[in-house]
Amino acid sequence: MLGKKNLETALALGLILALIVYIVVRAIVIPITYDEAATFFHYIHLGKFWPGEAHWDANNHILNSMLSWFCYKAFGNTEFVLRLPNVVFGPLYLFIAYKFSLLVFDKKLRWALFLALAGCHFVIEFFSVSRGYGMSIALLITSLYFGYRWMKSSAAWHIILCILFL
Repeated sequence: MLGKKNLETALALGLILALIVYIVVRAIVIPITYDEAATFFHYIHLGKFWPGEAHWDANNHILNSMLSWFCYKAFGNTEFVLRLPNVVFGPLYLFIAYKFSLLVFDKKLRWALFLALAGCHFVIEFFSVSRGYGMSIALLITSLYFGYRWMKSSAAWHIILCILFL
């Protein structure tokens, strides 16, 4: 029989897995958006995403364009392949949302925080399109998590990870 702690972990893991499946299915089935098409034709297809050589507009999310370009070169130009870098950042976001919630001792508040982070629909949807917003949110929350851990422990590797993810 599962203990209370194990049950809570199992429920959180179940929710995380369900959301990962949702992100993957959504990345496969939704049609390409105008912004994704523009990003593909202006940056990914040409391989020009670095400032100075890229088309000048706000649509270029450099990390997204670069990682999508690598996927495009390696696996072709399907919508899912172009969205793959964002799909990969979804589990990172969900895992760190869970780790962040574990920092809260009160069970109700812990679940409120986890459900607020994992259940924020518009944030979760960013992980299934080829845009830079999902990646930036995942990297930001990861940086905040390691920044908090560094403040509590003063471990050098925590601040290094905080800066790296930032």
